[in-house]
Amino acid sequence: MRYLCTVLPLLAVASPSPILKRHSGVKIQSARNGRCLSPKGEDLDNVRVVAIECDRAKTWDIVPGRGPVIRTGANLALNAGTGQDNNEVVVLKAYNAGDTIQTWYLTEDNRIAIEGGDQCLDQGDDIEGTQTYQCSPGNGNQEWRILNADGTPVGPGPNATRDNNSESEWVDNAALSVEAFGTWLTVTNAQSGSPLVLSPTLFDPAQTAVAAQQRFTINEGGTGPIQLSRDETLCIDSTGDSSSGGGLRLMTCVDADGSQTWEYKNNRLRLSQTDRCATGQVVDSQDAPGSNAGSSKVVLELCDDNRKDQEFHLEDKQTK
Repeated sequence: MRYLCTVLPLLAVASPSPILKRHSGVKIQSARNGRCLSPKGEDLDNVRVVAIECDRAKTWDIVPGRGPVIRTGANLALNAGTGQDNNEVVVLKAYNAGDTIQTWYLTEDNRIAIEGGDQCLDQGDDIEGTQTYQCSPGNGNQEWRILNADGTPVGPGPNATRDNNSESEWVDNAALSVEAFGTWLTVTNAQSGSPLVLSPTLFDPAQTAVAAQQRFTINEGGTGPIQLSRDETLCIDSTGDSSSGGGLRLMTCVDADGSQTWEYKNNRLRLSQTDRCATGQVVDSQDAPGSNAGSSKVVLELCDDNRKDQEFHLEDKQTK
């Protein structure tokens, strides 16, 4: 295995099974006092986030599992300060995909935990007590409800694209290598619309910014979306073109979207319900995260068991 430097483990709280449904335009209500998260003032950088009466609160976009908490209609995310210390206030900051202090887990027990530590979103006193604090099971200050804009509870989202048969296994933080070229599947930027390229370097997980652009959540041996592990609101998408030569991109996940549903079996990524497979194309070996050279890309071609450029091997995987 090739790394740019020595491997250092990433700290992370335990994550739930990935869920594709994204909640958009919702309110986030504290179980402690029934108030809802909202910026204290206008949608601006560094504005503090507090808890106010829900009928006056602004809305958010949040995904169960790992991802940012975004102010609806704004490029502003819930930001956790350092993400390591108790009693830190939370603020709005310009969204920076993959930034650990903007990456949260909405857990199955209704906590919102920050990536890379032991801190949870916590409601202290009634209004300005919104903060981070050490996660503690059963702590009502750390329980949050997701509500529709009209105040009704959000139900569980449909999960039609998920395949959880006994022969498949969801894995996290997996790198996908194309051994024929000695390259790794990479997104040029961790944001919607970014193309997929093949990088000659597998970056060390300690280099969080670039390594995040090479780690994916995938159903090994089954069917489902392929999500960017550091932001599971972003999925590999065929851009609606299942014909040969269609380039692959990272796009916002859409529930049950056929252009984002993949079968990964026998080291091949087949677009579900088609005869097209992800295929690596390399002109030279200079592509890396952030590169716009366009010298390599990943396209859809007719599946062929004899093509080595259609073999994608999992490395560094972690069972979810």
